[in-house]
Amino acid sequence: RDDNQLLVLANGLNPCLEWIKEKKSAELKSSKSLLRGDSVCCATFDRRGKYVLAGTSKGRIVIFDAQTQKLLSIVQQNTVQQVRNFVVPRRGCFILTNSQDRIIRRY
Repeated sequence: RDDNQLLVLANGLNPCLEWIKEKKSAELKSSKSLLRGDSVCCATFDRRGKYVLAGTSKGRIVIFDAQTQKLLSIVQQNTVQQVRNFVVPRRGCFILTNSQDRIIRRY
């Protein structure tokens, strides 16, 4: 974990990483055309602070590296409903998502 690093998510914008001591920021965005017309609705760090998980309005889970801000993976849920929340358990070997269709999914 990095106590110097913050994750900021403003409505309608991409998530942004802010470093307090260095007073710098970096926007997490995808260069892939998969996210065009899609907006990020929720975002969180994993338990160790190594990854940033972002959920979109079209049911996608986007995974970024927290240090390099590179896009690692995009996962499409079996629904196009908005991802509302993430839960990363202590073991950290899976994640739980809650979507607008009120179904909890495990990945």
